[in-house]
Amino acid sequence: MKPVNFSKAALAALLLPLAAPAMALEVQPGDYAWAGDGRTLAIAYFQHQTSDSFYGADGSTIGNSSLDADIVIARMVHYREIAGQKLAFHAILPIGQFDNIRIGGAGQPAKDGIGDLTLGTTWFPVTSAEPTGTTLGLSLFATAPTGVFRNDHVSFGAGTWSLTPQIGMVQGLGNGFFIDASAEMTVTRDFEEAGVSYEREDTTQASLYLRYQWDDATAFSLGYVSRSGGELWVNGAATGQETNNDQLRLVASKMVTPDFQIQGMYGHDIDVKGGFRSEPLAQIRLMKVF
Repeated sequence: MKPVNFSKAALAALLLPLAAPAMALEVQPGDYAWAGDGRTLAIAYFQHQTSDSFYGADGSTIGNSSLDADIVIARMVHYREIAGQKLAFHAILPIGQFDNIRIGGAGQPAKDGIGDLTLGTTWFPVTSAEPTGTTLGLSLFATAPTGVFRNDHVSFGAGTWSLTPQIGMVQGLGNGFFIDASAEMTVTRDFEEAGVSYEREDTTQASLYLRYQWDDATAFSLGYVSRSGGELWVNGAATGQETNNDQLRLVASKMVTPDFQIQGMYGHDIDVKGGFRSEPLAQIRLMKVF
């Protein structure tokens, strides 16, 4: 189908990828390491995204476009060994605020507030703490439409259910080097709101980081994240909006005490189709270990 002009309904779904699970489920270096039986991680992400360009699905630029978004993501992860099986249980909730949203010079209404709640479980069939060992995790996340959603506003709630299977791996290379890799697919349920129907193609995402563990407390990583799919239809018509982008990242983390970590991330999109280009994406993550 031929893409249609942006309508209010289409714009309301424009930034669905900003809501959970797309950002809340992103894997950072070391995330798939086994933390230990009975451990609980309390994590807070503070993220700022800036953009002054919007790209159509064909790669063309829509001028005089901009976006500023500030997002806080609260996440709890509890590790538990049950009947000899190593598991992790997740609860994730984003909260956000939009500012300065324009597409082609037209300002867009936005609804700030709470995003959608995500719950998930990870099973670790293989774990290793050896310098050249392998840890593998298989996860399944379900995201419920609990957040703020308005079909005439850009909002952080997606307005529907989604399911995300994810696989993650930590591979030791020796001499302090590790590979952190993950892949996932998000399946979004079609839905209708106020007489407007929404359909979104499945979205896939993969990440690959080369991490150097400087010492037990300090690590530096270079990463690449790629998203694809996510084409959006509103009332059966293609909108030209997708979730296709490639991003390079630099990540540094430091355990400032034995149970408290600070992590910083800088990301820059190198290729975008069907959405805003992050210029840049900056994130601070605070983690407390219990």
